[in-house]
Amino acid sequence: MPKNNSRRKGTLIVFGFIALVYLANFVIFSLPDGSSRQYAVGGSFMVALGVFWIWAVGRHVTISLDRARNTCRLVRPRWLFEAGAVESLPLEHVRGVRVSEVTIPSHDGPASTHYEVSLETKTERVVALSLEDSRRSAERLAARLRAFLKEGRGQLTVRRFPWLMLSLGVAFAVFGALLILSAAAGWPWTL
Repeated sequence: MPKNNSRRKGTLIVFGFIALVYLANFVIFSLPDGSSRQYAVGGSFMVALGVFWIWAVGRHVTISLDRARNTCRLVRPRWLFEAGAVESLPLEHVRGVRVSEVTIPSHDGPASTHYEVSLETKTERVVALSLEDSRRSAERLAARLRAFLKEGRGQLTVRRFPWLMLSLGVAFAVFGALLILSAAAGWPWTL
């Protein structure tokens, strides 16, 4: 069962990120040297912020099943201030794949329902692989894993990308690059 997640932590991270952007804008736009310099410095800050955001939260969870090496490996990357984890077990010990409905309570809102895809081993150990928002995506992942366990050869690798977090970092970096390009071209001042 996953730990109790609170929406408060995510909300504080997002609002802290927004506050950092406003603080940087306050400092940048108080520069005395004119608007071109402000755009260049602001754009550089936004590019750095976007790259940091991608580095901090844009990594993917990887599930690898390998017949040749007889391994099942789950890699959970570091996410902000939480440590990453690598879990590995022999593939021959995996008995099956299951999908179970999980209710995650929250301290500051209603409980949410998710679907956990996990591996069952011969020693009655359960290894949680993924927590999905919909039953359909959980069953689709479980079906891929079951098919590989039943008759698969070679290697199966499944990556779960945090697309929303990744796109937010890319948007900041692209917006910053556009600010730098507009300052280099002198666009707002040539009109």
